[in-house]
Amino acid sequence: MPAEAESRRMWARQLPNGAAQPNGVLRLNLLITGTYAWLATTAVPAILHGSAVCIVSALGAITCLGVGVALYSRSAAWGRALGMLAFVVLCAFTWITLGSALGPGQLHPIQAASGAAGWVLFAFGWGAVRNARTVPENDPHVIVGKPLAPRTALPRLAYVMFAVSLVGGLVPWLLAWRVERGQHALLAHALGLAIAIAMVSLGAQASVNLQQPTPARSPARRLNGISTTVALLALAAVTGFVVWLVRG
Repeated sequence: MPAEAESRRMWARQLPNGAAQPNGVLRLNLLITGTYAWLATTAVPAILHGSAVCIVSALGAITCLGVGVALYSRSAAWGRALGMLAFVVLCAFTWITLGSALGPGQLHPIQAASGAAGWVLFAFGWGAVRNARTVPENDPHVIVGKPLAPRTALPRLAYVMFAVSLVGGLVPWLLAWRVERGQHALLAHALGLAIAIAMVSLGAQASVNLQQPTPARSPARRLNGISTTVALLALAAVTGFVVWLVRG
């Protein structure tokens, strides 16, 4: 069984924590994305506006990244500790020591956006991937059985409910763009995003549980279930009333 032997050999090359060993291309991807994010958001501000401690911290961060990526094929724990945790901690320490030199007025918008994109790619690069030419179902430890089929199909009303929750969640987030004052706009965007996430999550849960029977509960248990929400709404109303009285 050459195919089975090849599969066993590939799966045996996995690390003890279950993550596959990254090949040269994946490790190069981690090094390039991390270096790009470091250059855009850490190295350039540290060299232009930072002190000696700030520059040493930035150099220590890129050193940890290179050593961590090199060690990851041998030890996943040390590779992640140096290439991810130590790298991010030293970059954060560099940003703290920069202080106001890293403010919005000091960074060019394109530099800030490119640096953010670099950090996103670096974060995705550290995700565990399986080795090439391996199929999870060919793992010698897998339990063979029939494919699992869904017990039932969702009704059309479930899709309608989810669509309504999705559109309803986008409305408060879009309305936040109508706020013109800076501080109020930031609060409006935060509240709009929180409301959107809550509505989409509740809509998805309600859509999935549409056909499942709900046991009847006593009035006391139903009141206890909404007590936290009512308390938060009351707190928000009292806070708004106090702010209105102070400003009035």
